[in-house]
Parts: sequence; structure tokens; C-alpha cells
Amino acid sequence: MVAAQPQPSATPTSEQSQTAALKPELDFSLDSFELDGSTADFTDRSHPTVASVALSNLRIAIRNLRTLGDAAAPYELSAKFNSGGTLAVKGGLQLARSQVTTDFTLNQLDLAALKAFAEPYLAGDLKLGKLSAKASIRTDFAAARFNVHLEPANASLDNFELLAPGGGESPISRNTIAVTVGQVDLATRMAIVKEVRTDGIKLLARRDSRGQLNLAELARSGPPASRTGAPSAAEPRRKRQRLTEQRAQARRAASRRAQPGAAASPAAPPTPSNQWHYQVASVAVEKTQVRVEDDLAARPVKIAIDPFNLHLKNISNDLGKPITVDLDGTVNRTGVIKVAGTAVPDPLKANLGLSIRRLDLSPIDAYTAKQSGGWRCLTSSRASS
Repeated sequence: MVAAQPQPSATPTSEQSQTAALKPELDFSLDSFELDGSTADFTDRSHPTVASVALSNLRIAIRNLRTLGDAAAPYELSAKFNSGGTLAVKGGLQLARSQVTTDFTLNQLDLAALKAFAEPYLAGDLKLGKLSAKASIRTDFAAARFNVHLEPANASLDNFELLAPGGGESPISRNTIAVTVGQVDLATRMAIVKEVRTDGIKLLARRDSRGQLNLAELARSGPPASRTGAPSAAEPRRKRQRLTEQRAQARRAASRRAQPGAAASPAAPPTPSNQWHYQVASVAVEKTQVRVEDDLAARPVKIAIDPFNLHLKNISNDLGKPITVDLDGTVNRTGVIKVAGTAVPDPLKANLGLSIRRLDLSPIDAYTAKQSGGWRCLTSSRASS
């Protein structure tokens, strides 16, 4: 006779649970790591124009990194763009708190040298442009509380010029466009912008005799052709995937319609927590030069507004709040237009003062077909609504 022996229980005892709870966490430490004087090259051959960027003086360093403890491990990354510009990133990494702080600086990045990366989307020729930016960023990367908080930040684009396709006229150029950001928080979906400012923009808008607008020709209307001019080898696969997805969506829609009460249960609107809220304290467009030319009218029309100044204040996602408006411009050297007051976008309501002096209305003849030989209007008025 063989006696049955008691089997060990699969349920851990209280002693085993206490032992597991007291098991020490991984304590990993790295005194220092440095990579200095390195180079890096990136090349994109997926489009007709090969795009590349080269970095030199690349430095990566981190010190006193530990998986336990509250002390932050200082780190840095810096590099020089061979085409022009520098990059510097510094901050602290706290693995125990799943948090990293970053001070980001981009200085005078030469965009014209990197224009090949924009070739799939931009038909115009990016002739000039220097981009600079600074930002302080805190990132919490724990799975249950992921967040990115930026405060403060600023960016500027200097000496920008975009040529029309073929390298002819310059429809858009500017001295400076700058953005000052108070904060952006991903968790609360909040963005606060202190100021957007432009200075010395030159804008040329022309409609040719075919009705084509030059500004619309700066962007590509579709994806560029492949480098060989033949369809990509992956294109048939992508088409099959799109067809499969469309069929699956159609089946799901049919299934929802077949369910009882489906028609009486409209989709719920997005919750307020998922909607972004934004505030823009000030928008300033100063010393702008605007030229409008129309070759499709009964006779060519040319209008020049120089200077054109526009100031907007208190813009937000709440369209029911009034926006302060202040606009002035000189039209064809003699006419002066001024608009000042407030406007509510939704529902539309405006309380604006309008002043017009020595405005030449003869260009309107090309649209009204009045053969008056040109006439001049000399008025001064105030209006509100």
C-alpha cells in the first residue's frame, strides 16, 4: 500500500508574500557616460530629391544615473549642423520618479539647406530662412500619468524668402516672425500663447489670365512621383490594405445599423476633457507690404498696401468672447484705411470704427465695367454695428 503524500500548495503562504514584498528593487547606477567629437549623417532617398543632413561636434553625456533615489542625473546633447545652425539640449533624468526635464535650444538653423526634406509638400523654392527656438520642457513618462508640459518657449523665423516654382518671383518673404509661448500642457489640453509677431512681411498675391493664384501653386496638390517615375513596389500592398479597411468599416457600420435601437443612439460628442483650449494674448502684424495683382479682370488691376498693420488681442477658443481689433493701411500711396474696435466671432457681432481718407476707387472699374475713366473718392466716416 502506498500512502498519498501531501502536495505543496500552489497558493503562496503569508511568509512567502512577505519575502516577495521585501525583495529589493533593482539598484543600477552609472557614474558617467560621454560621447564626444562624433559625427552623424542621415539621408532620405524615398523621394525624387535626395535629402540629407550632417551633424558634427556631436556630444552626448550623462552623469550619476541611478534607478533609485530622488537625485536627477544631469545629461546633455549638443551638435552642429554642417549646413548651418546648432542644437543644444540639457536637463535632468529621474528614473525613480519617471520624469525628465529638458532645456532645448535651436540656434539659426539654415532651412534653405534642408529644403529637400520639404520637397514632397512644397512646390516653391525655399531660398532663405533661419529658425531659432528655445523651450523648457518637463515630461512625466509613467504609464499612468504621462504628460508633457512646456513652459516657457519661444521661436523665431528670420530672413525668410520663398520663391515661386521655377525660381521666378518671390510671393512671400519676411524679416521676422516670432512666437512667445506661456505654456502648453498635454494633460489639461491647454495652450497659452503670449504673442505672435511678424515684422516686414512682403506678400504678392497674383491671379493670372488663366485664373490661377500664385500662392496656391507654392504647395503640392498631391504626392510626388517616385524616383524612377514608376509606381512604388509597395503601392499595390497599400491599395489592398485600404480596400480591406474600407470593407471592415462597411461591415461594422452595417452591424451597428442592424442592432436594435442603434438609430436612436447618436454618437456621443467629444468630452470637454479631450478638447484643446487655447488663448492668444496678442497678434501683431507690422510693417507689412501687400501687393495684389489681377490679370483676369477686364483690365489688369494692381493694388499696393504699404504699410499694413494689424493688431488683435484676447483671442481664444471661446468664440463668444470679444476680440480687440486695430487695423490701418495705406493703399496705393494716398488712401488711408483705419479700423478699430471689438468683434465677437460667434455669433458674429462687431462694434468697429471705420475711417477712410483719399481712397482711389478706380481699380473697381475693372470689375464693375463702368467706363468712367477713373474717379477718386474723398471721404471720412465713422461706422459701428
